[in-house]
Amino acid sequence: MTSQDYYIYSQIITTVMGFADEIMREFLDAHPDAAGGRWSQEELNQKLSAFMQNRNRKPVAGFDGLSAEQMHLLLNDPFGHGSIIRRHPTPADTTIDQVPFFV
Repeated sequence: MTSQDYYIYSQIITTVMGFADEIMREFLDAHPDAAGGRWSQEELNQKLSAFMQNRNRKPVAGFDGLSAEQMHLLLNDPFGHGSIIRRHPTPADTTIDQVPFFV
């Protein structure tokens, strides 16, 4: 690994870990009793799953107000169920007649 590769790798790891730390802080702020170790693994997983679902449904300014969930669908399944993109039903013949390409 070259020094440039190592630098890029370290920057990626720092960014990812910073993001993970941010999520963990938000979770512990929302559930301060989680740090006490009194929850079972199943209970912790359920609460963390619900927390992440709610977090992924919140609008993100960097995504022009779309949520992470909406952005995922837009990028990976743009016309699938739940995507913000909707195909218009088959247009009427009068509409098609107005399109120069089809005239």
